[in-house]
Amino acid sequence: MIAARITSIPSIVHIGGGELVAIADIHYGGRLTWRGRLREALVLRAASAVTAASGPIIDSLRQLGIEAQRIPLGVDLVAWPPREPVRHAIDRPASSLTRGTAARLIHVASLNRVKDQRTLLYALAALDRRGIEFEMTIVGEDTLRGEIQALATSLGLDEK
Repeated sequence: MIAARITSIPSIVHIGGGELVAIADIHYGGRLTWRGRLREALVLRAASAVTAASGPIIDSLRQLGIEAQRIPLGVDLVAWPPREPVRHAIDRPASSLTRGTAARLIHVASLNRVKDQRTLLYALAALDRRGIEFEMTIVGEDTLRGEIQALATSLGLDEK
């Protein structure tokens, strides 16, 4: 923001949602502390434009006196048109049906309580107990200091 002001270049801020919340139970949100609330207020008011992906976030910004434009996340529906769901056997992941091999899964997100990778790991452990083969890759900034890796190890998933 400061560089934009100094150079007289317009700046855009996109709000994902976490910036506007304070969820003390899981230590999450840009509004947990007075510094966070001040930072968000200064950044939002200094921006030339503010965008967000959803109507509820736009509404939250409006309640703070910030006008924003909705720019939805997603894919080009012309290139990737919606289609009817395809029924698969419930005892194994869909990708294993088409390739005849273990399902290959990937989860990309920061490791934090909001993304709740703990639930993902418990679900994977349930698959493992049922003998369903899979390979899981989790990619993301670790804000939990190894907590998810330790849980994966305790559930016997560190080699999956």
